Amino acid sequence: VSSRYLKLHGFQWWVAILAGDFVLSTLFGLSMVIFHGSLIVRNLTTNETVNWRKYPHLKQYKGPQNKLAFFNAFDGGCCRNVAWRTGLVHFDDQPVKVAPPAPEGAEDGGLACAQEPYHDHTHSHGHGHV
Repeated sequence: VSSRYLKLHGFQWWVAILAGDFVLSTLFGLSMVIFHGSLIVRNLTTNETVNWRKYPHLKQYKGPQNKLAFFNAFDGGCCRNVAWRTGLVHFDDQPVKVAPPAPEGAEDGGLACAQEPYHDHTHSHGHGHV
């Protein structure tokens, strides 16, 4: 803002507040679009991202120490996930990948979702279309 304008009109606090609000709202909106876009690409929900340790189909054990690691059995790759989420293509709700078997004494290692005969990934985990 030029000094001549400020001399004539003075500093307008409401303009500065509105500009700050616009910038913050835009940044928040963009971050939400980016985050949810990444969820679509990975075929996940927000809940699954936060609570992945609670869901058998999102776990596997890796390495010699059998550390618990994230594994998404329903991730069909970027193009397939986007096509499915946008409704362009319909796939069955079966796991695309299977985690390696869990070591002795560990939980199921992510195989429960693939082995449950009546597991409905569409309704129980929010991946379905209405």
